[in-house]
Amino acid sequence: MTTGAATPAVEVDEHGEVNELIAAAMTAYQQADVLESLTTVPAVGPGGEPVLVPAPLGVVLVSQTCDIVLPGRQAVQVARRIRLTGNQAREARDRKRPRFAQLPRISDNDFADLDVIGTVAKSRVAGRPRLAGVATDEEIRRFAGDVARKFGRFAFPDEVTPWLRPLEAVAASKARKPASPEGQAFGEVVELRVEAPAGWAKRPFDLTLCVVVQPNTLPTFAGDAFPDVPDRLNDWLYDAGGELTRSSGEIAGRLLAAGSNAERHWLWMALGEAWAARCRPPVDASPSSMR
Repeated sequence: MTTGAATPAVEVDEHGEVNELIAAAMTAYQQADVLESLTTVPAVGPGGEPVLVPAPLGVVLVSQTCDIVLPGRQAVQVARRIRLTGNQAREARDRKRPRFAQLPRISDNDFADLDVIGTVAKSRVAGRPRLAGVATDEEIRRFAGDVARKFGRFAFPDEVTPWLRPLEAVAASKARKPASPEGQAFGEVVELRVEAPAGWAKRPFDLTLCVVVQPNTLPTFAGDAFPDVPDRLNDWLYDAGGELTRSSGEIAGRLLAAGSNAERHWLWMALGEAWAARCRPPVDASPSSMR
C-alpha cells in the first residue's frame, strides 16, 4: 500500500488568542453591526495573492452573533458596506438581489455586499465604534435570513438553468416597472422556488414552480375549502380543453380589479401557471433534460 506525504499540522490559533479583554469587548457586538473605522476587506487576488479590497463606508459583521461573542471563536467574517440607489436599491430592499442584505437602521440605501467577504481577527474588531444595522426582531431575522439565503441557495444542474432564465428576465424587467400590474404582482412575491418532487439524481427532471407570496396576499377560506372557479372567470382564463389562454400580464391586470376572494384566489393560481409557462428554453437547448 502506498501512502502520500504526511500532511503538516495546521495551527488553530492563526488569528491570535482571544484574551479576556477582547472576549469582554466582543460581547458588545452583534450580526449586522457596521464598523466604519475598518475600511478594507481581506481577500485573495486574481493571482492568488492576498489583497485588501477597499471598503470606504466601512464593513459589516456577517458572522452569527453567537460566533461573534463566543471567546472560543478567534475571528469574524465581515462584508463590505455599500450604498445603492434607484432600481438597484429598490430591488435589493425587496430581496430580489441575494448579493445584498439591507441595513435598515443605517438607511434605506445601505447594504452588506455579500459578494465581498473576508475574515478578520477579533483583536482587530474589539473596541471599535459600532453602528447597529438592525434593531427589531424582524430586522434581525431578515438580515440573518438574507445571509443564509446567499450561501444556502441550491445550485441547479446546468441543463436546467436555460429553462428558468426567461422567467428570471421577466421578474427583473417587472421589478423595474413596479407600478405596472405585473410589477405590482411581483411586488407581493417573496420567493420563486423550483422543486423536483422526484429528486435531482435522475433525468429528465419533473419540476414544479412554487410562488411564495407575502402574508395576507392570498385570501383564506374556512376549513381550506377553496371555492369553485367563477364561470365567467373560467371562460376568460381557459379554453374548452382547459388550456390557459391569457398571458401573465393580462392576468395581473385583472387581478388588480378582482372583486371577490374567489376571483383573487383563482387569478393567483392562474398567474403562477402563466409564470411557469414562461419557463421554456432557447431553441438550441436540449429538450430531454426536463419535462
